[in-house]
Amino acid sequence: MANDNVYHFPRFECVDFNFHIEKMRPLGHYILANNRESIPVDLITWEDEFTRRLSFAKKHEDPWRVAETTVGEAWVSTVFLGIDRNIYGKGPPILFETMIFGGRLNKFQNRCSTWAEAEAMHNLVVAMLRGNLFEGGVK
Repeated sequence: MANDNVYHFPRFECVDFNFHIEKMRPLGHYILANNRESIPVDLITWEDEFTRRLSFAKKHEDPWRVAETTVGEAWVSTVFLGIDRNIYGKGPPILFETMIFGGRLNKFQNRCSTWAEAEAMHNLVVAMLRGNLFEGGVK
């Protein structure tokens, strides 16, 4: 005799997370050389550079910041991440991020590999916001 007051959850299969983890590579750590070129380093070297970066940030100088621009209510920031976000390892390391804070496109982000690409990406996002190419953009 079945109990009509008992809800029976549907049966599901376990997901094999190891399948995806095996395809992922370890996070690569990078620092910027004097010519703004990223170079891979070990974790200890990266920690030392990150600590040095924080001391600059307290003085309102950030050697890892490519650019920052305010457009209306939005603040566009482009920075060197120092950690490769290309976890599957296809193509070059992804080391720079442009992000919008505030406005209708709050938390929009895009990433790229080099300082030159990051400058171009930042300028494109700012131009798109100023040119009203995004819905809700401002001039």
